[in-house]
Amino acid sequence: MPAPASAHEPFAAGACGDCHDRRAGNRTAQVPGLCWECHDPDVVRGEVVHEPTGGGECLACHDPHRGKAAPLLRRAGAALCADCHDQGEVAGVAAHARGSGEAPCTACHQAHAADAFALLRLGPTGEPCFRCHAAEGSLAPDRLTHGPAAGGQCVECHVSHRGGGQKHLVASGRDLCGRCHDLPGAAVPHEPVADGDCLACHDPHGSPFPGLLRQALPGLCWECHDAALMGEAVRHDPATGGGCLECHRVHGGGEESLLKAGLLVLCGECHGGGSSHVDRMIEDRRGCTRCHEPHSSAKPKLRR
Repeated sequence: MPAPASAHEPFAAGACGDCHDRRAGNRTAQVPGLCWECHDPDVVRGEVVHEPTGGGECLACHDPHRGKAAPLLRRAGAALCADCHDQGEVAGVAAHARGSGEAPCTACHQAHAADAFALLRLGPTGEPCFRCHAAEGSLAPDRLTHGPAAGGQCVECHVSHRGGGQKHLVASGRDLCGRCHDLPGAAVPHEPVADGDCLACHDPHGSPFPGLLRQALPGLCWECHDAALMGEAVRHDPATGGGCLECHRVHGGGEESLLKAGLLVLCGECHGGGSSHVDRMIEDRRGCTRCHEPHSSAKPKLRR
């Protein structure tokens, strides 16, 4: 829908003499002094001043008689800003600002002056993004533990202008996280890792749990894996205490079931040494799970 036209009040009232005097060279005063006779000059006071405003070029953006959009703008929305600013930079602004109830560029930027870099409007916590995005849940200030989020560097992961993909991310999934985090390949990868779905387990902004996990172990694991594995009366100690990572690699490894090592070596880390039975199993290279359940069992010693 086209933006509604905007008429300058003296022009609409036919009061041309408020700004013009034919006997004195058409204008009663020069811009911007003429503008400040009616408009508040405080709008141009700030640490950062928009270049046309600082140069007294009010008419670079405003039409003195009738604008194509309020307030007396020569063009509507981002189209006006694109007259001077890189059109590629403002191409995705409309999608970013959609639903904010404000014009695309001025949803985040002051038009005349501001006290923040790039004329940004600041939210209640001093960050521009929280003017629109609720500072709650994983975005609550006391939950922001991911480095970029904690430092207010939202643009490390999100595109502010060009639109980007889902959530305006600069890249998706593994490609995004891999910009900072080392994500080596594995012969046996964890399925979410293979799919590039880091957010299946991690919160991108913050978490009270180690590794930015969305919830504590083993609850997180049971979102995908069958909790019935722990359903029997006799339980393996690490699994009982949520110590899934005592035996499994969370991202991937070289052994089946994401085990940290082969069964004989892995089980021997806790159960070997001093037990003739275990030592014999290791010597004969028999697999422990031929006789024992690794998680829980109805029988003593986790027997099958």
